[in-house]
Amino acid sequence: MDGTIPPGAIDEPPPDIKVPRPGTNLYRSPARVGILSLVGFLTYPIWWRWQLFKFTGREAFPRARSFWWTLIPIFGWVVIWEQLDDLKKAAANKNIRVRAGLIFVLLLGGSLAGFVRLLGASPSLVAAVLLLSAVLTAVAIYLGQRSIVDYLAATNPTARLRRISVGEIVAVLLTVSLLAVGGFAYYRNAPASEPAVTYLPAANPVADTTLPGGWTQYRDQGSGFAIQLPADWASVAYDAAARGVKPIVGLKFYAEANDKSANLALMRRVSRPTALDAYVVAVDRALAVTGAQDVTHTRVTLPVGEAEQFRFRRTFADPGGTVTEEFVEYVVVGTSALRTTVYFVQFDLGSANTYSTDAAAWSIMTTFRRL
Repeated sequence: MDGTIPPGAIDEPPPDIKVPRPGTNLYRSPARVGILSLVGFLTYPIWWRWQLFKFTGREAFPRARSFWWTLIPIFGWVVIWEQLDDLKKAAANKNIRVRAGLIFVLLLGGSLAGFVRLLGASPSLVAAVLLLSAVLTAVAIYLGQRSIVDYLAATNPTARLRRISVGEIVAVLLTVSLLAVGGFAYYRNAPASEPAVTYLPAANPVADTTLPGGWTQYRDQGSGFAIQLPADWASVAYDAAARGVKPIVGLKFYAEANDKSANLALMRRVSRPTALDAYVVAVDRALAVTGAQDVTHTRVTLPVGEAEQFRFRRTFADPGGTVTEEFVEYVVVGTSALRTTVYFVQFDLGSANTYSTDAAAWSIMTTFRRL
């Protein structure tokens, strides 16, 4: 042994000494990080904050802490501010400007905006505010990432921008998955809004169809149905205020016999998948609550499929005392694309119901179709 130290031996630390890794875990493209923050707005910002705390810890900033401190209400935001402020001070020594205050305000604003979904606002308002929350957060993360990259470029001149990582991909996919599951659940379970109609104009008959016997077809593509009326019936405007009655929920079509002896009102409701039997029970209970008399119902087969036919009477106040009118209502249920559309076609046959009036109602109902 001549005592010569092999070249490079002094550059290798003893195996029992842990060499700290530089904070280049966040040396990533600011544009890519900003875009991924917007796309994965539910979970990607959490991943980024996790990496931010790993970065400040590896850089040994004075107030570096564990990410888990951010889970403490209010104090968690104090901790986030400390990391950004330490970055600002460290970058100032490198003549790099960091807008720590702006980044913090945008992060906080994005987080607070997201809580609107808990306040029972309308779905459209919640969607708009969530979009605002995502944009504010993405801008904040983009600005923060750009500051970190500038700092790392000055402190680690030989480092290179990192490619997209598995963690980033998983964070974005989690948001996409959560949105898909949540959207599917909402679509499947949330009923469509069917407003109370105070005024409905007369429907326009189909011009390109000529029917025998003077019948007229009416078609509503938006509401998904078609129905025909005989020559002595017509669609007319429904004005709840002029009639002195309450608005009808979900009213889509209204018609009367020309002699005013009978009328029909077609209503629609959209909900999660539900069987006809369930609606039969619900309608039966509703009729009992509203004071309907002599309620009976039976299953019938129409060209459109199986339906439930309800018959009942209602008594109304009249200048001469009271008047009792007879009603027949058909409940038609159709399920497709994991949604159930229910049509209620109610015929008011008047107080002097005759066989011909009853037969006309049945004939009209046999022309009902779902589009």
